[in-house]
Amino acid sequence: MSYKEIWQKLSAIDCTPYIEKKNQMVYLSWAGAWGLLMEHYPEATYEFSEPESYPDGTMMVFCTVSIGECSRKAWLPVMDHKNKPISNPDAFARNTSLMRVLVKCLAFFGLGSYIYIGDDLPKAELERLYSPISQEQHSELTVMISQLNGDIDMPAFLKFFGISALLNLKQSDFHKAKLAISKKLDAKVVK
Repeated sequence: MSYKEIWQKLSAIDCTPYIEKKNQMVYLSWAGAWGLLMEHYPEATYEFSEPESYPDGTMMVFCTVSIGECSRKAWLPVMDHKNKPISNPDAFARNTSLMRVLVKCLAFFGLGSYIYIGDDLPKAELERLYSPISQEQHSELTVMISQLNGDIDMPAFLKFFGISALLNLKQSDFHKAKLAISKKLDAKVVK
């Protein structure tokens, strides 16, 4: 397999179900990105190199992803929620940056690379992601929730997604909401 073959396969994948928004920034979740990679290249591996610390207390983290004989390396400063480098980062900030650099490295192979073009998504895609779910999606979630027979804290669920009603759920949150309900259903089956 070649870099070109990997790029052609990974850059064609629709990562939309795994795109999240936090503080006005759009990003691909690390779990979604890794899951998509594993569907196509289960032999892929990653490795984090020792971070570099600088005199001002900031830090750069590094990741190398290997797919077969092909490897790419990415780097990323440890940043705050505004994408500004931070001095003396704590363990949480370092961990967050490590997972972000993993996703960036996967983008070097093509996975979700369109998200990094201009560090944003096209306006039409953003509008679609932040539009409410469709009636079909609402019905799907409603059926799943009804199967829980009241075993879900709906006020907490709605609060988590920052909405007052399920119909207001954003397209960008649909996959995450469905996954959360599925996990509750799976746990209920196990009991």
